[in-house]
Amino acid sequence: MKYLLSLFILLCILIHAEQPVGAVFLPSIDYDEVQFSIISKALDEHCIKYFIISDNYDTCRSSEGSYLTPYTSLDSLNIDIDFLIIPGNSGILRVKDNEKLLNIVREINDRDGLLGSTDIGGLILLNAGITDNHKISMFLNDNIYNQYKDSDVDFVAYDAIISGNIITSYSSEYIKWFISAFIKAYNETFDTESK
Repeated sequence: MKYLLSLFILLCILIHAEQPVGAVFLPSIDYDEVQFSIISKALDEHCIKYFIISDNYDTCRSSEGSYLTPYTSLDSLNIDIDFLIIPGNSGILRVKDNEKLLNIVREINDRDGLLGSTDIGGLILLNAGITDNHKISMFLNDNIYNQYKDSDVDFVAYDAIISGNIITSYSSEYIKWFISAFIKAYNETFDTESK
């Protein structure tokens, strides 16, 4: 009996060791609590391993007034992650040029990992320079459109779209479509069936 229990524990460790690990990025100020709640609940329900990173160690404050402590900061991230989800909200405007965040996005893209964004979170993908020849669904005002209109990005206003390894959604209204598209891409990319 003791032998079987040890074998079972070893098997669990091996199974979970090979499971992809990713992160949800939340800006330390003004993240979208509703989007994060829906995303994290869906990832938990599908047994997808993730942690929360932010632009600093401090507690993250949502635009709705809630607080959340991130697992780590961009400065301290010392593992390769397989996917990154960036929910959109006004806090993204503060970190859209954060070079550490942009480098993490580029590294994940170079390894063919998954990158997801909703609403204005697509600015991070655009600023990382990984969106050429992709369809991107995101919130666009005239300023954002004029800044990127000459790039090779095909802007679309879809509820959710998968374009290569990039999953995007036009606004927070479509977060459930986004997460469905992300789970589909996750299972296909990592050849796994979430339970």
